[in-house]
Amino acid sequence: MSPALKREVEPIWRSQHWFRSAAAIIIITAIHKRTTEKYGPEGTIFPFIEAGHIGQNLYLLVQGYKVGCCAIGQMNEVAVCELLDINPNEEYPVYYLAIGN
Repeated sequence: MSPALKREVEPIWRSQHWFRSAAAIIIITAIHKRTTEKYGPEGTIFPFIEAGHIGQNLYLLVQGYKVGCCAIGQMNEVAVCELLDINPNEEYPVYYLAIGN
């Protein structure tokens, strides 16, 4: 990881420093307004369910390539929003996966 990129992502992961050895980090975000407009208040849960389905499929996919995959917790969501240049009042990170060794 380049020193410049390391400085950008360092504030994101609080206690899980093993992510540095990952080949890729996948960050799934949600725009809850899209589902709540269609399904009402019950729609707030759907982005989390869909993110879980995506994560499960990534786990299955990387197995075929003999590559590791691990969901990441303890993120600094404010730093993630800044890195992705998204407005946390409209779009929010909901799931993170590290791919590779």
